[in-house]
Amino acid sequence: MNMAKELSEETGNRGENGFALILVLAILMTLTVFGVGVLTTIGTNMALTRNFEASTQAMNMGEIGTKVAYREFITSGFLKTTHTWNKAAKQAGDSLLTTTLANYSVETNGDFKWEWDSSKTYNPLWDTDKPHGFKFRVYYVNGFAFVIESEGWYGTIHRRIRARGEIETMFQFSYFAARDLGEFAIDSSEEIKGKVHANGNMFIKPGSGTTLNVNTSALTATGFIIRSRDAWGRPDGSTGGTAQITKNAQDSGIWVVMQPGSPRGSEGIAFDSMNTNWNDKTVGANALWGGVVRDKVPYKSPPPVQNLDAGGYYDLNAGLHITSTTHATKVWALQKTFFNVNEDRNVTVEEIDVQAMIAAGDWPANGLIYCNTPVRINNAALLSAKLMFTSNATIYTRGSFNTIVKKGASIMTKQRIYHLSGNWDDAKANDRLNLRVAANDTINAALVDGSPTVDEYRWADVNNDHIWDFGGYAMYDDWDHKTAAGFNNPYSASSSDPDYRNPDNSPSDNLVDAGAPRANMDDLLEDWGSMSPKKKLKIFGSVVHLCGGIMCPNLDNSGITADQIAWIRRYGYWPPDRIYSFDSDLATPTGQPPFTPLIGQIKSWEPY
Repeated sequence: MNMAKELSEETGNRGENGFALILVLAILMTLTVFGVGVLTTIGTNMALTRNFEASTQAMNMGEIGTKVAYREFITSGFLKTTHTWNKAAKQAGDSLLTTTLANYSVETNGDFKWEWDSSKTYNPLWDTDKPHGFKFRVYYVNGFAFVIESEGWYGTIHRRIRARGEIETMFQFSYFAARDLGEFAIDSSEEIKGKVHANGNMFIKPGSGTTLNVNTSALTATGFIIRSRDAWGRPDGSTGGTAQITKNAQDSGIWVVMQPGSPRGSEGIAFDSMNTNWNDKTVGANALWGGVVRDKVPYKSPPPVQNLDAGGYYDLNAGLHITSTTHATKVWALQKTFFNVNEDRNVTVEEIDVQAMIAAGDWPANGLIYCNTPVRINNAALLSAKLMFTSNATIYTRGSFNTIVKKGASIMTKQRIYHLSGNWDDAKANDRLNLRVAANDTINAALVDGSPTVDEYRWADVNNDHIWDFGGYAMYDDWDHKTAAGFNNPYSASSSDPDYRNPDNSPSDNLVDAGAPRANMDDLLEDWGSMSPKKKLKIFGSVVHLCGGIMCPNLDNSGITADQIAWIRRYGYWPPDRIYSFDSDLATPTGQPPFTPLIGQIKSWEPY
């Protein structure tokens, strides 16, 4: 019995032990399968992550290719491509796109290509040993629409991007600014007719007691539209002017006021981009002006101001070149030196007698003149043919321009354009202001300059820290809550300012200027406006500010070099009765000057 009992107990223990073993093995198998699953999932996720990262990097390379292609397309003035219409063939000759991209190649199909792998002697774009690169093509699909196609790769992953865009002529705009536009802050009423665009902020603050009418189909800004102050920081005052803009379209006859708000000069109170109702569907800007007034619109790419450099696009294509020694060989050129009151310095120019140039048979066949030195255009009421007059230095006009049988013409410079009336006398340039009396004049041309919006030394804030560079004090007591009361004027027209001048135009008045520069000064050097009625300055054309010129690093203009723009130091004129109008002929092929610049805009950007 005892033995049987022991055998029974032993058999039972063995059964329990076997079951436990099976259970342990089952658990181990489950854990193994689970572990393998986890490891597989982790491996899959890691592979997916690597693929996603590679795909992202490949897309980044495609975007880089698109941006490089667009940059070079802009630099060419939107005139050169890699392929002909609709990719029909590879582009060739002078129409072939050029690039500053290093280490690139051109494939047999005409695509421009940059790539890196471990065999290359130059550096990769990232800290990686993976092969990567991009290739692109640029072509037109019709007279104004273009396409950029780019393919990027990272390792074995490839991604493609297609950007579509359009071009338009620069002179289709009444006013165009490559950065901020602050033109509308003058001391007399005016009407602007035509499209107006700024690639930065648009400031709309008419002068005290004046009316600004903008008769347009499009008043647009890539940045904000600002009513409460101007580009020089000056707030709209209690006696400020009225600004009204056409609703729905140009010449609609429906005028809607851009309200200044109360109190004037208070950010967020004036009806502009800072107002909480600006984007309201019922009472916002789109409803008020029917889509005419818009902010945050896509950037419009003008050709770079560097195209006006020596060795740039206009220099290379010019049919006639003017240098600082032209006067030594041409009867139509004289070298003249005179005092520029605004810049407070002597300047030397090549004075060009246009009629004498025509008589000498030196008018350029292609209508393009390039100057690498300051010039003064004289005796130019009658042009021989259409004209594009370009320079990398300051251009002065003297007397009326292109007024007899008007032709398509433009004056374009990387620096400033000064207008001197037909009464101008170099001998009186540094004489008292009341002796520099202007005469009525007319300029029929598209005017393109390169100086920045703010070029008066007292109003400079070069590093954009909201502190006046000259005075060293804050522009506003509270920049984030700007009000008229909190504005700190860098110059007030009062005797308390050491630079204040008040020419009274009496015989005993020996003042050559009216003191430190005001904001938004015209590039004029004469007395146009102390008399009644004021002298008239008519400009019939288009006004473009490329804004990319280089200012002298010193506010007193010390050490200035030829490629730099002088700061405005004095208020050396009395303003005229301005009559500025858009010439609609400039928007037509027959009315445009030769080599009219183009503006491009990317309309869509998508993978394909």
